[in-house]
Amino acid sequence: METFTHVYCDRCKDIQPAKQNGNIVCGICGHTEVKIDRSGCGYCEVCQQMQPLEHEPLHGEDVSGEFIGGDILCGDCRFVITTVFMPKSEIG
Repeated sequence: METFTHVYCDRCKDIQPAKQNGNIVCGICGHTEVKIDRSGCGYCEVCQQMQPLEHEPLHGEDVSGEFIGGDILCGDCRFVITTVFMPKSEIG
């Protein structure tokens, strides 16, 4: 998975610092954005099971212009599970 420092939090409705403790979690409110198992598969709400994950490259700019983001998709149905970001200032 590509390096990232922030995640869009569904609960906060904003881009927030991310924590990775096996899962991808909002660093502000603690909401789990992606549940990830030991094999690297993530829970897909559409498939309702763990599926391989695909991470798009960080290429899309957020509306503030401060971040570059990329989606994490279900490898089966292509549902966007979450979007992760890096501050533009940290990208070389």
